[in-house]
Amino acid sequence: MRPHFLLSTELCHLHYRSPLYCDGTNNTNTGSVKTTVVGHIGPKPQQQNANPKCVGNIANAIYDNFQEMSKHSREEIRNDGENSWATKYSFCGGVYQSPLDFHGSILQYDSTLKPIQLYGYNASSTDYFTISNNGHTVSMSLLPSMYLEIPPFRYIASQLHFHWGSLADQKGSEHCIGGRRYPAEMHIVHYNSKYADVSTAMEAADGLAVLGILIEIGSFNPSYDKIISQLTNIKYKGQNIQIPGFNVQHLIPERLDEYYRYEGSLTTPPCNPSVLWSVFRNHVFISEEQLLLLETALYCTGQNSSAPIEMVDNYRRLQQEGDRRVSVSFREGIVLAVTLACVLGTVVLTAVTCWLFQRKKRGKETKKVVYSPAVPMEENTSKECPRKMGVHNFNMCFSPM
Repeated sequence: MRPHFLLSTELCHLHYRSPLYCDGTNNTNTGSVKTTVVGHIGPKPQQQNANPKCVGNIANAIYDNFQEMSKHSREEIRNDGENSWATKYSFCGGVYQSPLDFHGSILQYDSTLKPIQLYGYNASSTDYFTISNNGHTVSMSLLPSMYLEIPPFRYIASQLHFHWGSLADQKGSEHCIGGRRYPAEMHIVHYNSKYADVSTAMEAADGLAVLGILIEIGSFNPSYDKIISQLTNIKYKGQNIQIPGFNVQHLIPERLDEYYRYEGSLTTPPCNPSVLWSVFRNHVFISEEQLLLLETALYCTGQNSSAPIEMVDNYRRLQQEGDRRVSVSFREGIVLAVTLACVLGTVVLTAVTCWLFQRKKRGKETKKVVYSPAVPMEENTSKECPRKMGVHNFNMCFSPM
Protein backbone atom coordinates (compact mmCIF):
# COMPACT_ATOMS: atom_id res chain seq x y z
CA MET A 1 0.00 0.00 0.00
CA ARG A 2 1.16 3.52 -0.71
CA PRO A 3 1.87 5.92 2.17
CA HIS A 4 -0.78 8.42 3.22
CA PHE A 5 0.32 11.73 1.80
CA LEU A 6 -0.83 15.16 2.85
CA LEU A 7 -1.15 16.86 -0.49
CA SER A 8 -0.61 20.44 -1.50
CA THR A 9 -3.75 22.44 -2.26
CA GLU A 10 -1.96 24.72 -4.69
CA LEU A 11 -3.94 24.65 -7.92
CA CYS A 12 -3.35 25.89 -11.42
CA HIS A 13 -4.27 25.74 -15.10
CA LEU A 14 -1.38 24.36 -17.14
CA HIS A 15 -0.55 23.72 -20.77
CA TYR A 16 0.37 20.28 -22.04
CA ARG A 17 3.08 19.32 -24.46
CA SER A 18 2.70 18.13 -28.03
CA PRO A 19 0.83 14.83 -28.41
CA LEU A 20 2.44 11.61 -27.19
CA TYR A 21 1.32 8.15 -28.22
CA CYS A 22 1.54 4.79 -26.57
CA ASP A 23 4.57 3.75 -28.59
CA GLY A 24 6.59 6.60 -27.11
CA THR A 25 6.56 8.91 -30.13
CA ASN A 26 7.68 12.42 -29.20
CA ASN A 27 8.48 11.22 -25.71
CA THR A 28 11.81 13.02 -25.66
CA ASN A 29 11.72 13.66 -21.95
CA THR A 30 10.55 10.29 -20.68
CA GLY A 31 12.54 9.19 -17.69
CA SER A 32 14.28 12.55 -17.22
CA VAL A 33 12.28 13.29 -14.12
CA LYS A 34 13.17 11.00 -11.24
CA THR A 35 10.32 9.12 -9.63
CA THR A 36 10.93 9.82 -5.97
CA VAL A 37 8.82 10.68 -2.98
CA VAL A 38 7.28 14.10 -2.45
CA GLY A 39 9.73 16.92 -2.21
CA HIS A 40 12.06 15.86 -5.00
CA ILE A 41 12.23 18.13 -8.02
CA GLY A 42 13.69 16.57 -11.12
CA PRO A 43 16.03 18.23 -13.61
CA LYS A 44 14.48 21.07 -15.53
CA PRO A 45 13.74 20.04 -19.14
CA GLN A 46 14.45 22.17 -22.17
CA GLN A 47 11.74 24.63 -23.14
CA GLN A 48 9.61 23.90 -26.15
CA ASN A 49 8.37 26.41 -28.66
CA ALA A 50 4.90 27.73 -28.12
CA ASN A 51 2.26 25.88 -30.06
CA PRO A 52 -0.27 28.07 -31.87
CA LYS A 53 -2.98 25.61 -30.90
CA CYS A 54 -4.07 24.80 -27.38
CA VAL A 55 -2.08 21.57 -27.64
CA GLY A 56 -2.76 19.86 -24.38
CA ASN A 57 -4.12 22.98 -22.74
CA ILE A 58 -5.76 21.19 -19.84
CA ALA A 59 -6.07 21.94 -16.21
CA ASN A 60 -7.54 19.69 -13.65
CA ALA A 61 -11.24 19.50 -14.31
CA ILE A 62 -11.61 18.28 -10.74
CA TYR A 63 -11.07 21.85 -9.63
CA ASP A 64 -13.62 23.49 -11.92
CA ASN A 65 -15.59 25.24 -9.20
CA PHE A 66 -12.85 26.38 -6.88
CA GLN A 67 -9.67 27.35 -8.73
CA GLU A 68 -8.38 30.13 -10.95
CA MET A 69 -4.89 31.07 -12.01
CA SER A 70 -3.53 34.50 -12.85
CA LYS A 71 -2.90 35.36 -16.49
CA HIS A 72 0.76 36.00 -15.71
CA SER A 73 1.23 32.52 -14.26
CA ARG A 74 -0.50 30.89 -17.20
CA GLU A 75 1.70 32.70 -19.69
CA GLU A 76 4.79 31.82 -17.65
CA ILE A 77 4.34 28.11 -18.22
CA ARG A 78 2.77 28.26 -21.69
CA ASN A 79 6.04 27.46 -23.47
CA ASP A 80 7.20 24.75 -21.08
CA GLY A 81 4.08 22.62 -21.12
CA GLU A 82 4.05 19.26 -19.36
CA ASN A 83 7.83 19.03 -19.22
CA SER A 84 8.01 21.79 -16.62
CA TRP A 85 5.40 20.39 -14.26
CA ALA A 86 7.79 18.58 -11.93
CA THR A 87 9.86 21.73 -11.40
CA LYS A 88 6.82 23.53 -10.03
CA TYR A 89 4.75 20.67 -8.57
CA SER A 90 6.83 17.94 -6.97
CA PHE A 91 4.06 15.34 -7.11
CA CYS A 92 4.19 15.47 -10.92
CA GLY A 93 7.70 14.01 -10.77
CA GLY A 94 6.88 11.60 -7.97
CA VAL A 95 5.34 8.18 -7.55
CA TYR A 96 1.88 6.73 -8.26
CA GLN A 97 1.36 8.90 -11.33
CA SER A 98 -1.31 8.48 -14.00
CA PRO A 99 -2.19 7.57 -16.72
CA LEU A 100 -0.82 4.08 -17.46
CA ASP A 101 -0.71 1.63 -20.32
CA PHE A 102 -2.42 -1.59 -19.24
CA HIS A 103 -0.13 -4.28 -20.65
CA GLY A 104 0.36 -7.92 -19.74
CA SER A 105 3.38 -7.70 -17.46
CA ILE A 106 1.66 -5.45 -14.91
CA LEU A 107 -1.79 -7.05 -14.88
CA GLN A 108 -2.96 -9.45 -12.19
CA TYR A 109 -6.36 -11.02 -11.69
CA ASP A 110 -8.08 -10.14 -8.41
CA SER A 111 -11.05 -12.34 -7.49
CA THR A 112 -12.11 -9.90 -4.75
CA LEU A 113 -13.03 -7.18 -7.25
CA LYS A 114 -16.80 -7.01 -7.52
CA PRO A 115 -19.02 -5.20 -10.06
CA ILE A 116 -19.01 -1.44 -9.49
CA GLN A 117 -22.15 -0.35 -7.69
CA LEU A 118 -23.68 2.94 -8.91
CA TYR A 119 -26.50 4.73 -7.12
CA GLY A 120 -28.67 7.70 -8.10
CA TYR A 121 -27.19 7.92 -11.60
CA ASN A 122 -30.62 8.06 -13.21
CA ALA A 123 -31.24 11.76 -12.64
CA SER A 124 -34.71 13.21 -13.06
CA SER A 125 -35.39 15.57 -15.95
CA THR A 126 -36.47 18.10 -13.33
CA ASP A 127 -32.86 18.25 -12.13
CA TYR A 128 -30.25 20.12 -14.12
CA PHE A 129 -26.64 19.56 -15.05
CA THR A 130 -24.33 22.46 -15.92
CA ILE A 131 -22.02 21.97 -18.90
CA SER A 132 -19.02 24.32 -18.88
CA ASN A 133 -16.03 25.34 -20.97
CA ASN A 134 -13.40 26.06 -18.34
CA GLY A 135 -10.57 26.74 -20.76
CA HIS A 136 -9.05 23.28 -20.65
CA THR A 137 -11.89 20.81 -21.17
CA VAL A 138 -15.65 20.48 -21.25
CA SER A 139 -17.06 19.38 -17.91
CA MET A 140 -20.50 18.62 -16.54
CA SER A 141 -21.45 19.02 -12.91
CA LEU A 142 -23.16 16.07 -11.22
CA LEU A 143 -25.65 15.76 -8.38
CA PRO A 144 -24.56 14.98 -4.80
CA SER A 145 -27.24 12.28 -4.72
CA MET A 146 -25.15 10.30 -7.20
CA TYR A 147 -22.51 8.03 -5.68
CA LEU A 148 -20.69 4.72 -5.99
CA GLU A 149 -19.51 2.26 -3.37
CA ILE A 150 -16.07 0.67 -3.26
CA PRO A 151 -15.95 -0.99 0.16
CA PRO A 152 -15.33 0.21 2.72
CA PHE A 153 -15.99 3.71 1.33
CA ARG A 154 -18.74 5.62 -0.41
CA TYR A 155 -17.68 8.13 -3.06
CA ILE A 156 -19.94 11.06 -4.00
CA ALA A 157 -20.08 12.19 -7.65
CA SER A 158 -18.61 15.61 -8.39
CA GLN A 159 -18.32 16.07 -12.15
CA LEU A 160 -17.32 14.44 -15.42
CA HIS A 161 -14.99 15.73 -18.12
CA PHE A 162 -13.34 14.66 -21.37
CA HIS A 163 -9.90 14.19 -22.94
CA TRP A 164 -9.45 14.03 -26.70
CA GLY A 165 -6.98 14.40 -29.55
CA SER A 166 -7.21 16.47 -32.72
CA LEU A 167 -8.03 16.25 -36.41
CA ALA A 168 -4.34 15.65 -37.11
CA ASP A 169 -4.33 12.45 -35.09
CA GLN A 170 -7.46 11.16 -33.40
CA LYS A 171 -5.74 9.57 -30.42
CA GLY A 172 -6.77 11.37 -27.28
CA SER A 173 -7.42 8.92 -24.46
CA GLU A 174 -5.15 9.13 -21.44
CA HIS A 175 -5.06 5.43 -20.57
CA CYS A 176 -4.02 2.82 -23.12
CA ILE A 177 -4.73 -0.89 -23.34
CA GLY A 178 -1.93 -3.03 -24.68
CA GLY A 179 -0.26 -0.01 -26.26
CA ARG A 180 -3.41 1.24 -27.97
CA ARG A 181 -4.61 4.81 -27.42
CA TYR A 182 -8.31 5.43 -28.08
CA PRO A 183 -9.79 8.55 -29.73
CA ALA A 184 -11.12 9.98 -26.44
CA GLU A 185 -11.73 9.25 -22.77
CA MET A 186 -14.26 10.41 -20.21
CA HIS A 187 -13.61 10.65 -16.45
CA ILE A 188 -16.30 10.65 -13.81
CA VAL A 189 -14.86 12.11 -10.61
CA HIS A 190 -16.04 11.11 -7.12
CA TYR A 191 -14.77 12.06 -3.67
CA ASN A 192 -14.72 10.05 -0.47
CA SER A 193 -17.79 10.84 1.64
CA LYS A 194 -15.72 10.97 4.82
CA TYR A 195 -14.34 14.30 3.60
CA ALA A 196 -16.31 17.54 3.46
CA ASP A 197 -15.80 18.22 -0.23
CA VAL A 198 -13.68 17.37 -3.25
CA SER A 199 -11.03 19.99 -2.48
CA THR A 200 -10.46 18.49 0.96
CA ALA A 201 -10.61 14.92 -0.33
CA MET A 202 -7.91 15.41 -2.92
CA GLU A 203 -5.42 16.11 -0.13
CA ALA A 204 -5.76 12.52 1.12
CA ALA A 205 -4.46 9.32 -0.42
CA ASP A 206 -7.93 7.75 -0.23
CA GLY A 207 -9.73 10.93 -1.26
CA LEU A 208 -10.86 10.35 -4.85
CA ALA A 209 -12.30 7.59 -7.04
CA VAL A 210 -12.43 8.15 -10.79
CA LEU A 211 -14.17 6.04 -13.41
CA GLY A 212 -12.43 5.99 -16.79
CA ILE A 213 -14.44 5.31 -19.95
CA LEU A 214 -12.59 4.78 -23.23
CA ILE A 215 -14.34 6.14 -26.32
CA GLU A 216 -14.14 4.61 -29.80
CA ILE A 217 -15.54 5.68 -33.18
CA GLY A 218 -18.69 3.81 -34.14
CA SER A 219 -22.40 4.46 -34.28
CA PHE A 220 -24.18 7.62 -33.17
CA ASN A 221 -24.61 7.77 -29.39
CA PRO A 222 -27.77 9.61 -28.26
CA SER A 223 -26.70 9.70 -24.60
CA TYR A 224 -23.35 11.34 -25.35
CA ASP A 225 -25.10 13.69 -27.73
CA LYS A 226 -26.89 15.29 -24.77
CA ILE A 227 -23.48 16.78 -23.96
CA ILE A 228 -21.76 16.99 -27.34
CA SER A 229 -24.70 18.75 -29.02
CA GLN A 230 -24.27 21.63 -26.55
CA LEU A 231 -20.60 22.31 -27.38
CA THR A 232 -21.44 25.01 -29.92
CA ASN A 233 -23.18 26.89 -27.11
CA ILE A 234 -20.04 26.91 -24.95
CA LYS A 235 -17.37 27.49 -27.58
CA TYR A 236 -15.37 29.93 -25.47
CA LYS A 237 -13.82 29.80 -22.05
CA GLY A 238 -16.17 30.76 -19.25
CA GLN A 239 -19.36 29.89 -21.09
CA ASN A 240 -21.82 27.38 -19.65
CA ILE A 241 -25.29 26.04 -20.22
CA GLN A 242 -27.78 23.99 -18.22
CA ILE A 243 -29.46 20.85 -19.53
CA PRO A 244 -32.17 18.62 -18.02
CA GLY A 245 -31.01 15.60 -16.02
CA PHE A 246 -30.72 12.18 -17.65
CA ASN A 247 -29.45 8.71 -16.85
CA VAL A 248 -25.67 9.20 -16.62
CA GLN A 249 -25.19 5.44 -16.42
CA HIS A 250 -26.00 5.35 -20.14
CA LEU A 251 -22.60 6.99 -20.68
CA ILE A 252 -20.88 3.97 -19.12
CA PRO A 253 -20.28 0.49 -20.63
CA GLU A 254 -22.90 -2.09 -19.71
CA ARG A 255 -20.38 -4.47 -18.14
CA LEU A 256 -19.70 -2.92 -14.74
CA ASP A 257 -17.87 -6.07 -13.67
CA GLU A 258 -14.95 -5.74 -16.11
CA TYR A 259 -12.41 -3.07 -15.30
CA TYR A 260 -8.79 -2.24 -14.46
CA ARG A 261 -8.11 -1.02 -10.92
CA TYR A 262 -5.01 0.74 -9.63
CA GLU A 263 -3.83 3.52 -7.35
CA GLY A 264 -2.76 6.62 -9.22
CA SER A 265 -2.94 10.36 -9.44
CA LEU A 266 -4.61 13.35 -10.97
CA THR A 267 -3.45 13.66 -14.56
CA THR A 268 -2.85 17.40 -14.23
CA PRO A 269 -0.96 19.53 -11.70
CA PRO A 270 -0.59 19.30 -8.84
CA CYS A 271 -0.72 15.56 -9.79
CA ASN A 272 -1.86 14.50 -6.31
CA PRO A 273 -1.52 10.72 -5.79
CA SER A 274 -5.02 10.56 -4.36
CA VAL A 275 -7.00 8.65 -7.01
CA LEU A 276 -8.35 5.11 -7.00
CA TRP A 277 -8.76 4.48 -10.72
CA SER A 278 -11.31 2.12 -12.24
CA VAL A 279 -10.97 2.09 -16.02
CA PHE A 280 -13.56 -0.02 -17.80
CA ARG A 281 -12.28 -2.75 -20.05
CA ASN A 282 -15.04 -2.22 -22.63
CA HIS A 283 -15.30 1.03 -24.53
CA VAL A 284 -18.32 3.04 -25.69
CA PHE A 285 -18.98 4.31 -29.19
CA ILE A 286 -19.71 7.75 -30.56
CA SER A 287 -20.02 8.64 -34.23
CA GLU A 288 -17.23 10.19 -36.24
CA GLU A 289 -19.32 13.35 -36.51
CA GLN A 290 -19.66 13.54 -32.72
CA LEU A 291 -15.91 13.09 -32.25
CA LEU A 292 -15.26 15.74 -34.90
CA LEU A 293 -17.39 18.23 -32.98
CA LEU A 294 -15.53 17.44 -29.76
CA GLU A 295 -12.20 18.04 -31.51
CA THR A 296 -13.12 21.29 -33.25
CA ALA A 297 -15.88 23.14 -31.40
CA LEU A 298 -14.07 24.51 -28.35
CA TYR A 299 -11.50 27.20 -27.64
CA CYS A 300 -9.22 27.69 -24.67
CA THR A 301 -9.64 31.43 -24.92
CA GLY A 302 -12.48 33.82 -24.20
CA GLN A 303 -14.97 35.07 -26.75
CA ASN A 304 -13.22 38.46 -27.10
CA SER A 305 -9.73 37.05 -27.52
CA SER A 306 -7.81 38.47 -30.49
CA ALA A 307 -5.93 35.18 -30.88
CA PRO A 308 -8.32 32.25 -30.37
CA ILE A 309 -6.61 29.01 -29.36
CA GLU A 310 -8.17 25.68 -30.26
CA MET A 311 -8.74 23.19 -27.46
CA VAL A 312 -7.10 19.97 -28.69
CA ASP A 313 -4.87 17.14 -27.45
CA ASN A 314 -5.72 17.69 -23.80
CA TYR A 315 -4.27 14.47 -22.42
CA ARG A 316 -1.19 13.63 -20.38
CA ARG A 317 1.58 11.35 -21.62
CA LEU A 318 1.94 7.86 -20.15
CA GLN A 319 3.64 7.49 -16.78
CA GLN A 320 5.94 4.81 -15.39
CA GLU A 321 4.16 2.10 -13.41
CA GLY A 322 7.18 1.56 -11.13
CA ASP A 323 6.52 -1.38 -8.81
CA ARG A 324 2.75 -1.04 -9.15
CA ARG A 325 0.48 -3.78 -10.40
CA VAL A 326 -2.88 -3.22 -12.05
CA SER A 327 -5.65 -5.47 -10.76
CA VAL A 328 -8.20 -6.77 -13.23
CA SER A 329 -11.66 -8.01 -12.37
CA PHE A 330 -12.03 -10.35 -15.34
CA ARG A 331 -10.40 -13.68 -16.17
CA GLU A 332 -10.90 -13.69 -19.93
CA GLY A 333 -7.85 -12.43 -21.73
CA ILE A 334 -5.68 -12.65 -18.62
CA VAL A 335 -6.01 -15.98 -16.80
CA LEU A 336 -7.56 -17.64 -19.84
CA ALA A 337 -4.64 -16.62 -22.02
CA VAL A 338 -2.19 -18.10 -19.54
CA THR A 339 -4.27 -21.28 -19.26
CA LEU A 340 -4.47 -21.70 -23.03
CA ALA A 341 -0.76 -21.15 -23.34
CA CYS A 342 -0.13 -23.86 -20.72
CA VAL A 343 -2.53 -26.29 -22.43
CA LEU A 344 -0.99 -25.63 -25.82
CA GLY A 345 2.48 -26.10 -24.40
CA THR A 346 1.44 -29.41 -22.82
CA VAL A 347 -0.08 -30.67 -26.09
CA VAL A 348 3.04 -29.76 -28.07
CA LEU A 349 5.32 -31.37 -25.47
CA THR A 350 3.22 -34.56 -25.45
CA ALA A 351 3.22 -34.75 -29.24
CA VAL A 352 6.99 -34.35 -29.42
CA THR A 353 7.50 -36.97 -26.68
CA CYS A 354 5.28 -39.50 -28.49
CA TRP A 355 7.08 -38.89 -31.76
CA LEU A 356 10.47 -39.43 -30.16
CA PHE A 357 9.23 -42.59 -28.41
CA GLN A 358 7.86 -44.06 -31.65
CA ARG A 359 11.06 -43.23 -33.48
CA LYS A 360 13.15 -44.91 -30.79
CA LYS A 361 10.88 -47.98 -30.79
CA ARG A 362 11.19 -48.42 -34.55
CA GLY A 363 14.94 -48.15 -34.19
CA LYS A 364 15.04 -50.97 -31.64
CA GLU A 365 12.86 -53.26 -33.80
CA THR A 366 15.24 -52.79 -36.70
CA LYS A 367 18.20 -53.73 -34.54
CA LYS A 368 16.57 -57.09 -33.52
CA VAL A 369 17.23 -58.65 -36.97
CA VAL A 370 20.42 -60.75 -36.29
CA TYR A 371 22.18 -62.95 -38.84
CA SER A 372 24.00 -65.96 -37.22
CA PRO A 373 25.95 -68.78 -38.91
CA ALA A 374 23.99 -71.95 -39.67
CA VAL A 375 24.60 -75.08 -37.60
CA PRO A 376 26.62 -77.98 -39.15
CA MET A 377 24.76 -80.66 -41.03
CA GLU A 378 25.54 -83.35 -38.51
CA GLU A 379 24.06 -81.26 -35.73
CA ASN A 380 20.95 -80.27 -37.64
CA THR A 381 18.31 -82.44 -36.00
CA SER A 382 15.52 -79.94 -36.74
CA LYS A 383 13.83 -79.13 -40.01
CA GLU A 384 16.13 -76.20 -40.62
CA CYS A 385 17.59 -75.93 -44.08
CA PRO A 386 21.15 -77.22 -44.69
CA ARG A 387 23.80 -74.58 -45.15
CA LYS A 388 24.58 -75.70 -48.72
CA MET A 389 21.75 -76.80 -50.94
CA GLY A 390 20.50 -76.54 -54.38
CA VAL A 391 17.35 -74.86 -55.55
CA HIS A 392 15.46 -78.15 -55.28
CA ASN A 393 16.41 -78.66 -51.66
CA PHE A 394 15.65 -74.99 -50.90
CA ASN A 395 12.12 -75.31 -52.22
CA MET A 396 11.60 -78.55 -50.29
CA CYS A 397 12.80 -76.90 -47.10
CA PHE A 398 10.43 -73.99 -47.28
CA SER A 399 7.46 -75.81 -48.83
CA PRO A 400 4.48 -76.33 -46.55
CA MET A 401 4.27 -79.68 -44.76
